[in-house]
Amino acid sequence: WSLYYFNNYEARENIAAHKTCCTMSNKNLCDRFYKIFPDMGCSNFVVFVPASAFGDPHITTLDGVTYPLNVWGEYILMEIKSMNFVLQCRTSRIESINGTLSNATVFTAFAAKEGDNAKFQVELAINNMTLVIYVNDMDITNDFYKDEEFKKELDQISVTREDSSNRT
Repeated sequence: WSLYYFNNYEARENIAAHKTCCTMSNKNLCDRFYKIFPDMGCSNFVVFVPASAFGDPHITTLDGVTYPLNVWGEYILMEIKSMNFVLQCRTSRIESINGTLSNATVFTAFAAKEGDNAKFQVELAINNMTLVIYVNDMDITNDFYKDEEFKKELDQISVTREDSSNRT
């Protein structure tokens, strides 16, 4: 079983099957899953967790240690060279109501890239109320906001709008 499956629809089916058989069920069902989809020694299964942010940026490293991130600029949050993957972020200083800049910071952009074919970028718009979204250098912002059930599927990346709590 591998996440490097280029058909996006089938990859999502495989991820859902793995979750059902190995995360939500007992060991016997997971063992059966791996008989059908054997692990070839290169499994990099990653659990996708919906996330949100509130307050000052804090980073929890892979070893579980949390650090405040009150710096501003652009940074590499994660790089996995063997997978040619980079996750970058941008932080900016908070502007108070009277227009002065605080030393506190917030995340204002994220960009992820895997190889040369899968790029995703989301950044806070100038109005500080909406997002600007790019997939493979294509601005999909207007389409994303027009369609409450937005889905964009390309060969190696898919973007889906989910509104589970009246927030996107």
